[in-house]
Amino acid sequence: MKVGLFDSGIGGFSILRELLDFPLELFYVADDAFSPYGKKPDELIEKRCHEVTSVLVDRGVDLVVVACNTATALGIQSLRESFPGIQFVGVEPYLNIVNQKKLFEEGRLAALITPSTKSSLRFKGLQERVDPSEQISVFGCPNLAGLIEKAYFEGMNPQVKKEIQKELAPIRKGSFSHVILGCTHYPLIQSFIEEELGCSCISPGPFVAKRVFNLLDKGTLVSSTYDEFHFLSTEKGAWSLKKRKELLN
Repeated sequence: MKVGLFDSGIGGFSILRELLDFPLELFYVADDAFSPYGKKPDELIEKRCHEVTSVLVDRGVDLVVVACNTATALGIQSLRESFPGIQFVGVEPYLNIVNQKKLFEEGRLAALITPSTKSSLRFKGLQERVDPSEQISVFGCPNLAGLIEKAYFEGMNPQVKKEIQKELAPIRKGSFSHVILGCTHYPLIQSFIEEELGCSCISPGPFVAKRVFNLLDKGTLVSSTYDEFHFLSTEKGAWSLKKRKELLN
């Protein structure tokens, strides 16, 4: 079975790495020619969702993971309407964690998301359903995803580290016990965020992978090499095979 994933860059790797142990043929599109999505107009993000999904459908995928919170918020509904033969799994901030009272009776919860996700009707609807009393403090982080991309390719050098610390400064003041990572880029520096904020982070990756696996027809799973996956950068414009260790290192 073929599964496709896409994000504006490498953020969806936090979802991809949860799927690598499944016997699937995996295709990943990094739409880095239009990165980051979080600062782009809503109409452009929705348009890119359709264009990238068409690329994945041309590769014969059976299921598409919209491995980006912003793209899920702004595009997944129209994707389901436009591609009725394809299953879609989106990524949303796990606000429902607030209802696990045993975990958070004495704690304070925050969610880190992109400004586009924060202003979307889908996210506002999610808040109204699962956290109507707004127990979770929500922070729109305009630059964090882009800085994580920079750190991924350039390393966590002193300047990038300083900029990320500046982005996290407003959250640090809240002394939160648990922080929901509402962008797939954020788990890539989860340990750094936890150290900076003195909190425990809640990442969507395992929940999304479980949802994908539950939707798959287990009888059609194929044996594939686990050391490779198909990768496309829209900036470079050509498919390539990437090694599993490149992702996990």
